[in-house]
Amino acid sequence: MGKAVFMGKEGVLYKKPKNEEDFEEYIVYDDIAENLTLLGLMGFSLAIIGNAKNDKPGASFRGAHDRMLEAITHMTPSPIVFGTCYHHDESCECRLPKAKLFLDITEEYDFDIEDSYMIAGYLAQFNAAKKAGIKNIIIVTTGSSKWSKIAEEFAIAKVSSFSKAITIIQDMAAMVIAL
Repeated sequence: MGKAVFMGKEGVLYKKPKNEEDFEEYIVYDDIAENLTLLGLMGFSLAIIGNAKNDKPGASFRGAHDRMLEAITHMTPSPIVFGTCYHHDESCECRLPKAKLFLDITEEYDFDIEDSYMIAGYLAQFNAAKKAGIKNIIIVTTGSSKWSKIAEEFAIAKVSSFSKAITIIQDMAAMVIAL
């Protein structure tokens, strides 16, 4: 069994654009490429997971969204697994905050939930990972006291950036090796 780092998209890897149909508005956060590569070198498989909630019939969002994810795959030599719910129906079983996307990916790629992490930027990502039994690291970049409180109570760490989340994972991996 392998270990994985699951990542949300918006709020984790890139800033949510005002116009999600415009690829040029997607802004990847600094040092994402180095940190994705570092995770791969640490032996983690990479998985990007989330909902595509604004994928309206006839809209070009899915094209811009998929182009953004493709651009991220070229930032690292490590392969990336994708899990995205493109369905419009909130009762869909693969839609976050339900755990099905996580469970399907961990089964298909033989990831060990106990050795895996989720870096979440939104509540739905966090809740789905929690339901699947995956340890959460929460990125809190806004002044949301509710999100900050959830992070303090239920996550293994609350950080302000992706690179700080990677530092937490490195420290936890080093502790396991030391044991």
